[in-house]
Amino acid sequence: MKKTLLITGIFLLFITFIPVNIISTYGQLTENKVDEFLDPTEKAKATVTLDNIRFGPHPENTRLFFDLSQLPEYSIKLKLKEKAVEVQFFDTVINPNLDNLSMQDKNIVKTAITKEGKKVTITFYLKSKDVSFVYLPLSKPARIVLDIRKTSLVKGKILGDKIPVKEVKPEDIKFVKKKIDIDETLDKNPLRKKYYEAMTLYQKFKYTEAEPLLKEILEKYPDFMFNDSVMFTYGIILASKAGTKLNLAKYDPEKYREALRLFTEMLIKFPDTPYRTNVYFINAKMLVELNLYAEAISQLNLIVDDYSKDKFAGQALALSAKLLLEMGEIERGTAAINKMLVSFRDSAGSKQAAFTLADTLFSKGNYLEAFDIYVEAIKYWPEYFKRTPSSIFNLAEIYYMNGDYNLAQRFYYRITNLFPNNVNSAAAMNRLSQIYMLKKDYDGSLKVLTDANKKFKDQVEGLQTKLRLADLGIEHQFKESKLYFDNLPEVQDPFETYKEVIAKSTEKNYKEEAIYRYGVAFSSTNQYRKAIEILNQMVEEYPNSKFKEKSIQEIKKNFNKLIQAYYSQDGFFTVLLTYYKNFEKYLSDIKDPKILLAIAKSYQDLGAYDNAKMFLEKVAEHDTEWKFRESVMISTIEIVNERGEYKKAIDLSDKFLEDFPASDNKINAYRNKGYAFYKLNNLKKAQDAYMQSMFLDREGEDAAKISFILGNIFTAQKKLPQAENAMAEAIEIFNKSVQSEKEPKIPNFIRLAYQNLGNILFEERKYEKAIAANQVILDKFPDYDAAKVSLFQIAESYRLLKNYDDAKKKFEEVVSRYPNTLVAKTALENISAMNWKEKNKRNLAIKPRK
Repeated sequence: MKKTLLITGIFLLFITFIPVNIISTYGQLTENKVDEFLDPTEKAKATVTLDNIRFGPHPENTRLFFDLSQLPEYSIKLKLKEKAVEVQFFDTVINPNLDNLSMQDKNIVKTAITKEGKKVTITFYLKSKDVSFVYLPLSKPARIVLDIRKTSLVKGKILGDKIPVKEVKPEDIKFVKKKIDIDETLDKNPLRKKYYEAMTLYQKFKYTEAEPLLKEILEKYPDFMFNDSVMFTYGIILASKAGTKLNLAKYDPEKYREALRLFTEMLIKFPDTPYRTNVYFINAKMLVELNLYAEAISQLNLIVDDYSKDKFAGQALALSAKLLLEMGEIERGTAAINKMLVSFRDSAGSKQAAFTLADTLFSKGNYLEAFDIYVEAIKYWPEYFKRTPSSIFNLAEIYYMNGDYNLAQRFYYRITNLFPNNVNSAAAMNRLSQIYMLKKDYDGSLKVLTDANKKFKDQVEGLQTKLRLADLGIEHQFKESKLYFDNLPEVQDPFETYKEVIAKSTEKNYKEEAIYRYGVAFSSTNQYRKAIEILNQMVEEYPNSKFKEKSIQEIKKNFNKLIQAYYSQDGFFTVLLTYYKNFEKYLSDIKDPKILLAIAKSYQDLGAYDNAKMFLEKVAEHDTEWKFRESVMISTIEIVNERGEYKKAIDLSDKFLEDFPASDNKINAYRNKGYAFYKLNNLKKAQDAYMQSMFLDREGEDAAKISFILGNIFTAQKKLPQAENAMAEAIEIFNKSVQSEKEPKIPNFIRLAYQNLGNILFEERKYEKAIAANQVILDKFPDYDAAKVSLFQIAESYRLLKNYDDAKKKFEEVVSRYPNTLVAKTALENISAMNWKEKNKRNLAIKPRK
């Protein structure tokens, strides 16, 4: 856990807030050695001491020094809600003089220090939200330098106001060429020759060969004049090896963190390097791969604020806006887009980015913000807007939702007139008919559909009247005006309308659309399997159809809905795999991680572990938001256990518990770990893992089974009281889980739990309780093979309680119910012994004379 916190701390490079007013009141501290204040016991335990926290000189930034005996594990975190930066040191003790530390300056309002064992937390509360920080760990002397600087993340009104841009002289701008220039007239100096060789290999994309040379230069020649170039090149190589989070199999976040550290050191060591803006942009992309969006935005802002005329400035602002929108920071994201519109509209890709970002806002439901961006972008690029049907349609949708039907109608007509084949055209025609209906203009609504049919008669681009009316019938758009449409059979029975169109159509493309819409209609009425079959028919019969891809997407969508509708039902996995195999040619490229996970679990449930593993890998590849990482890891552990790779299962379980300490799936990790130890006959560790799982969850059949296994473990260890409690709890948990069922299905382990409980009680000489436990088996499971043993044990318990009459009756019942068995033979022997003892009772009672 500490290791994870350390890594997080070291590489949280730049955290973004909002600008502050400067007030300088530097605090002072008396420097004292921590050793003087520690008692001998605490001093012996301490591995690191925090001697002092102090301000350092800097003309612009707030510079803080943390003086330490050596570098500990630490973390630096953004506390956005508290408007604070939190620094934590682990396995560290603090100079007592710092307990009441109070530090204030232009950025810091107050400081708080808390101690918890050997964890020290220093919280710096900031005046506002718009500052950035960067820090550097130093080993000699051991200290951490933290700089807090003002930043000006996108300011200004949402629209209209021109945002001032920092003036930068042309001679101040330093561009980075695509390839690093190498002076081929370098002298014979061995270091320069090594540098030349490394750069040549890098330019030839021989990264593996270049890397060790670059590393050697940095380690042996730290003062080499071209080390900014060396560090930049080495960082790019590290980043190239890190992969992406889209492919978890090759994803190596440690490489990104190493590259980030290297670039940070490079920027501090070479403040005038020409690679600065390039590094900021690369840093941002790497931080995105690490899901550190706020930190990535901070890097992009450095480009926008300080290098506004750099070639990366427009791209940086566009990426920043995109990330802010994905983070839900709608206001700041919108402001970033506006700044791009005003200050970087001539940048490459700005117009496309503007409309795309507006579309993103629309898709997130932020319609007013999207509207503002559309209006502003249209001012700059009206011709591009006219060629962008998605934006035209979205703008029309905003007007429609706002009740401005006249403007909405204007843009819907633009879609249908200019882009009749576009995917939005169908929706536009439906909206037009709805607008006329809302205006109570029923003739107008019908006229739209009729005019469409006339305008595009015999053309597949047209939206045919019957199909449109059938669509409306499926969607119930006209239910409030039902009487008006009573004379339209296309609305009253849309499925018959689709079949009629398919049967009567002689024009191929027209028929393709009818079949496609027929399948979609089944989908709309939750008849998923029928929808899949119809859509498959369209693809099979018309492989070159324009509706082929749409149909395949609909098949995938219905497959997804099939999973959601029937996932929890018995026999679902068989149905799922049947449909997957029948339509695999359409589903083989599924990228939805939820569907892939369901398929993987289906194969796992059927014992097809190789197939299950293949689909789990696909889940990991396409789970870009990491929503299913826990499920994938748990299923992998289960498969490894089923294959008998118990040590690997234990390692994976420990990894899961380390990576997801607060996960609800922790219980499954502990259960799998317990199972692996149990199979390895390591009963003590199996017991510990299973006990952890019981602590987390004592409800349901799975918990009952774990309690039963714990009972077996305790029995094997001769811990009979604990075994008794575990078996009894297994029975109690199970009975509680099925108390609402009339005829619950009893799993075999519950019958065994009753049997084992009787055996344990008997062995503990708790004969009366043993009789009761065994009687339950006879009452609940009379046909259970072990019932004869339970009956015999009841009889034997009575005998040992010296209740010979009941004992004899039960032994006779054993003989009667289970003749010709070993227990019957033993029962007869016991009966004979009791009869002989009764017969000779008087003689046995006479004591011999002395």
